[in-house]
Amino acid sequence: MVEGDVYNLNQVGYNGKGYCFTSTTRIPDNEAFLGWENGHTGFMGLPATWPTNEWYVSFWVRYPTFTSTVSHENIKLFYPKWDGGDSHSAFDDTGQGSLYHSEKSNGVYVTNSNWVKVAGINNGAWHHVEFYMDFEKGISRFWYDGNLAWDKNWGPGTFTTPVKMYYFTFGSIDASGDSIFNRQFDEIEVWDGMPGTLICTESWTCSAWTNWNTCTNNLQSHSQTCIDANSCGTTTSKPITTESQACTSVTTYNLTNFTQLVTDWLKAIASSPADVNKDGKVNSQDLGIMMSNWQN
Repeated sequence: MVEGDVYNLNQVGYNGKGYCFTSTTRIPDNEAFLGWENGHTGFMGLPATWPTNEWYVSFWVRYPTFTSTVSHENIKLFYPKWDGGDSHSAFDDTGQGSLYHSEKSNGVYVTNSNWVKVAGINNGAWHHVEFYMDFEKGISRFWYDGNLAWDKNWGPGTFTTPVKMYYFTFGSIDASGDSIFNRQFDEIEVWDGMPGTLICTESWTCSAWTNWNTCTNNLQSHSQTCIDANSCGTTTSKPITTESQACTSVTTYNLTNFTQLVTDWLKAIASSPADVNKDGKVNSQDLGIMMSNWQN
């Protein structure tokens, strides 16, 4: 449903396709919003009891105009409530490249005063926002333009199940300050779980490569450690973490080898550790090889 009669479908939607919800310029104290509420006659009402213990919400948002006149706004972007309104997950645009975020369960704050970075959200381009909650496990996540920006696991028992939904709201034209803006929303999706088609964008960062290890059997390697900042659980774009290269193995000698050389010097001997060139004799050639690769 559309509350407040300030949204229209006159503008082209995301990616130049179809039409999108477009608001008029923000009107002070006007509580206009797009919403899905429980109990509205004449609309496909929000189920009083959510069918699962999860939901996932996705939509595209754009600010065709945004003139900031205050240092901190409180513009509702996504603000679902449940448990008769006593529980919520609020994401409010500050107008300063961040979202103010709080979560409440049965009247008690789980967390508040969080500032989630959303660089460029007011720059006139379309941006993709995604929200996920698992009420049974206590998981709360938010993605901005495909990157995981909020990821918390509060643990079982944090939220009440089954989930008694009150409403979903997608944006609101009201604000606590006097900034001038209008907004567009498109491709709003609400799922009762994480959709199988959701693509988590891997974001890998790697440590510096270690030094090459000792050459053994004409081969040596080094490695790096890589971490996916978005914790996708996949490795499609993960950089390689181990490299190998050919090398020339060098045998070194010490006093033990020299002592054996003295013992077997100029002897015709079938096998001796001092016969390093394997010619059946222990002589000056072996001594020269040892001295060239001497190691204390």
